[in-house]
Amino acid sequence: MSFVHLHLHTEYSLLDGMSKIGLLVTRLKEMGQTACAITDHGNMYGVLDFYMKMKDAGLKPVIGSEVYIAPNGRLNKDKDVGFPNHLILLAKDFKGYQNLSHIVSIGYLEGFYYKPRVDYEILKKYHEGIIALSACLKGEVAETAAKGDEEKALTIARRYQDIFGKENYFIELQNHGIEEELRALPILRSVAKRIGAKTVATCDSHYLRKDDYAAHEVLLCVQTLQKMTDKDRMSFNGPYYHVMTEDEMRERLPEDEEAIQNTQLVADMCNVEMPLGAYHLPRYIEEGQTTPWDAEVNRQLLEKMTMDGIQRLYPPEQLKEATARARMELETIEKCGFVDYFLIVQDFTRFARRKGIAVGPGRGSAAGAIVAYATGITEVEPLRYNLLFERFLNASRISMPDIDMDFEDARRGEVIQYVRERYGESSVAQVATFGRMEAKQAVRDVGRALGMLPKDTDLISKLIPFGTGLEDSLDTVDQLKTMYGDGTKLSGTTVKELFDTAMKLEGVNRNFSTHAAGVVIADTELTNYLPLQRDKDGNIITQWDHNLVEAFGLLKMDFLGLSYLGVIQNTVKMVKDQLDVTVDISHVDTEEPAVYNLISSGDTVGVFQMESGGMKGVAAGVRPSSIEDLTAIISLYRPGTIKAGGIQKYIDRKNGKEKVNYYHPSIEGVLKPTYGIIVYQEQIMQIANRMAGFTMQEADILRKGVSKKKADILAKQRTIFVEKSIEKGVPKKTAEDVFALIDFFAGYGFNKSHGVAYAIMVYRTAWLKVHYLIQYLTALMNSGLDAEDRLKELVAECRSKNISILPPDINKSDKLFTVETQADGSQGIRFGLLAIKNLGSKAIDEIMEERSNRAYSTFKDFQRRSSGGKVNRKSVECLIKAGAFESLGEDRVTVLREFSNQNGKAPVADDSATGLFGGSVGEPGASASSCDTAGAAAMEKEAFGFFCFCSPFQQYELLLAKYKAKRVSECADCDDGSTVTVMGLLTSAKTAKSKAGHAYGKCMLEDDSRKVELMVFEYVLGQFQPCFDREGAIVLEANVRMDGDELSLTAKKFIDFVTPEQAKGSKPVAVPRRVLKLTMTEQQVNGEILKDVLLLTHHYPGKEHWRILYRNGTEHCLEVGNKYWVTITPALLKGLAEILGPSGVDYS
Repeated sequence: MSFVHLHLHTEYSLLDGMSKIGLLVTRLKEMGQTACAITDHGNMYGVLDFYMKMKDAGLKPVIGSEVYIAPNGRLNKDKDVGFPNHLILLAKDFKGYQNLSHIVSIGYLEGFYYKPRVDYEILKKYHEGIIALSACLKGEVAETAAKGDEEKALTIARRYQDIFGKENYFIELQNHGIEEELRALPILRSVAKRIGAKTVATCDSHYLRKDDYAAHEVLLCVQTLQKMTDKDRMSFNGPYYHVMTEDEMRERLPEDEEAIQNTQLVADMCNVEMPLGAYHLPRYIEEGQTTPWDAEVNRQLLEKMTMDGIQRLYPPEQLKEATARARMELETIEKCGFVDYFLIVQDFTRFARRKGIAVGPGRGSAAGAIVAYATGITEVEPLRYNLLFERFLNASRISMPDIDMDFEDARRGEVIQYVRERYGESSVAQVATFGRMEAKQAVRDVGRALGMLPKDTDLISKLIPFGTGLEDSLDTVDQLKTMYGDGTKLSGTTVKELFDTAMKLEGVNRNFSTHAAGVVIADTELTNYLPLQRDKDGNIITQWDHNLVEAFGLLKMDFLGLSYLGVIQNTVKMVKDQLDVTVDISHVDTEEPAVYNLISSGDTVGVFQMESGGMKGVAAGVRPSSIEDLTAIISLYRPGTIKAGGIQKYIDRKNGKEKVNYYHPSIEGVLKPTYGIIVYQEQIMQIANRMAGFTMQEADILRKGVSKKKADILAKQRTIFVEKSIEKGVPKKTAEDVFALIDFFAGYGFNKSHGVAYAIMVYRTAWLKVHYLIQYLTALMNSGLDAEDRLKELVAECRSKNISILPPDINKSDKLFTVETQADGSQGIRFGLLAIKNLGSKAIDEIMEERSNRAYSTFKDFQRRSSGGKVNRKSVECLIKAGAFESLGEDRVTVLREFSNQNGKAPVADDSATGLFGGSVGEPGASASSCDTAGAAAMEKEAFGFFCFCSPFQQYELLLAKYKAKRVSECADCDDGSTVTVMGLLTSAKTAKSKAGHAYGKCMLEDDSRKVELMVFEYVLGQFQPCFDREGAIVLEANVRMDGDELSLTAKKFIDFVTPEQAKGSKPVAVPRRVLKLTMTEQQVNGEILKDVLLLTHHYPGKEHWRILYRNGTEHCLEVGNKYWVTITPALLKGLAEILGPSGVDYS
């Protein structure tokens, strides 16, 4: 085999190349080729992936890129600068690879103008170790040759030859059947001969096989947003851009045998060896340190920091154990070479805490390290929760440690910027990630390119199960299988053509973006290791994803932004500012019954990780009473564990419904906290250690081995485990049973260290909700300003807790939601101006600055004082629609009508704006008269994205009980596939046709706190269609569908339609229900007993009424006000019985 592909584009030439690297390598092996180059357009995204897969297959990788050459210099970015030319660059050795990395990076960081461009200056500077090929028809030499200008082509070729050296510059010969190529070929041969350059035969490969041509044309349409039917669409001329065989190349270039042979010559010249298997970790130097880096100095520094922390954090009776554990960990850390790693992590964590940036209690297996706890990296105490250091770092299995950190999302960027400044801008970058064309996306993209209507591609896309590939979907979804096989057409395209094309594109890289958390820190300039570029926000990022960064041996850490940390921080600040109470959230009592009661009751809107219906159900079953219980809930609630029945087993055993088996006394202590079920990966290690005598390092290897579920590994580990157990006196049958248990749960076991860290977060958020409810909900609302569905949910939560939501007020609203004391002494949450759509931050600043002088007295006064500046007409309209001026005595409908009649651009400080005002300045909020109009409700929805104060749904709420119907928002707590009766408002109702004329309806169904998609298929469409254009609420039976976390409904049966007029005449329906009645004496009602009762009920806020019965000659019944309504739980009833006695509590 003498031909080698030297010009080849993979899927990393985004939406242009189609060859997936794994399949490419397989194809090369099939063809008998021994080497191949990767030359993606302007980038090096895939070079390491390609390198490793080629090496694994025993093939030689040639690393390259097809760079763009700016004709007038890389810094020239004028409109008429012209199109850049192409040039193939291949690395001869690692120095050449580094120079290629510099060139490609400069193209993005300095020369980017539509494309990443470089110029002759950069090529001269970084030419060492690089071979250049003249490229395709877009190369300068070939482009000029195609025009017939041999002398100019000669001049250009000589210039490149002078830059790279005679032996390192080659002229490419290509024949894809294009007329221009055929014209260029004789001139290119002549130019090569005249300058003494060798020629190489290349194929501008963009896809694997010849029959991929049609799919590749579709891919080009996806890139350019064109359709296959467009006459002027981007297209490759003919099906000859595949990975050709040597014979095919000879057919295309029969006169150029030497050029074919020369491809092997070039491949032989390219011998890049990547320095894999070594770590490239930065060296830590203390701030202010004047001496050079010294490994021993840093070892002593980490030891001192750790031991100082141990002394500070542990009581005297635990010091011996903690110190011994710390010394063991430090020894392993030093042996593995990760002392500087720990020092760097504690450095930026210390910076964050010093600057008041909220840091999470821990994340991942690092929470099991006492060194991390002692140095302030984490707040999880490993000894208390029986966490294992070996799960994090194992000296027998040295791999890069993984310390991921959570910071409050709003200030995460400050920490990253500190790391850049501290360790060098050129040595720190964020990490890229690639978005692949997943099944649903592939169907939509291909359908659009084939000219299909969106409704038809959406119909097919929705039939594909969440997380399932196209091929598996055809096997498992009967409707898809039928449509694929029977020639069904949608928008003139068969489902078979759609699927066949989409399956070829499924999984290719579609786009790149910045990883949500990844940051890489190197010991030198990053471009010595990998190429860089900028993301859409101008941040410098790697061209490799996190897997490739780590595979190269670079230090990659996740700096995650966690909104709940900001919520906690802001709640604590509000509590201090408003109540003068200092809350140390890191040291709150973690055993408060009221907190666990809240979690068990399902009152968990706004509680970290506990908001889904599934989590609420697990919490209700487990009824947690400790951090350990919360850890188990977090760890158990995952698809694998649910499918394996682990959750129900845990609940049944905890509640005494199922017998617990600990198998052997040696492991009872390991399994007892989880009732004989292996919930955590650490338990596998502890079982191996205690029953079979494994060292913890060996136990970690066992854990990792069995989790892979490979038969050969399992058989080997089973033999070792059973034999070692027998040596320790364990019966063979018991040892086999225990290993079977390990085998069963190994794939589901959760990282306990991570679970504990997040359980602490669960507890802290629940604790704040119990103790400082209004401040906590306010902070939550401020964290969801740009998420209308979340705001809608939180507004509903506030109202369920009898917390008033106060409307936007031009004189009282701040940027954010705030707690405000009303005239009657009660507190409410005032709407923040930033939650109003299309109202800019700068406009708000201007409004607030002006009103700091004095309050606005009328709308006209506001206009006069806001003239000019950032407060434009759009801003004023948004404020009006939000009702921000209603406290000035004018309803929004009137004000907007008058404002719209004004001529010219607003604000208008003109006395002609009369007739806008009336009534006195007060606090009418969203007045009844204002909300009675449909116009006001529509404006409010436009302003907030949802109905808040003027919800049309409110008038129908009395009918929910009549129909025994759920609200739309309540359907989220229902099981996937279940049938519910639901009431909601139909919005955005449309009808369409799919498949051979089958009609269907696509609607949105909403209440005042949520909206979901409702599909109405043909067999029931006739029942629903008359309601599509009517104002009112619909009652229906529907099937619940959960696609991941996305809720949708499918109509099953029409029940009723209620108009606004009918709703106004409705009366509350009496529904029999249990009522809590407390019997007390008159003395108790007027004394301390009632105070004790109220204090207890304060910890169980909810929606349930309760009454007090007492006698003072005659019997009285007091209905308690909604401020004191409760959630009825066994714990509440027990507490009340302890105060009043069993006879004083009646819940029937």
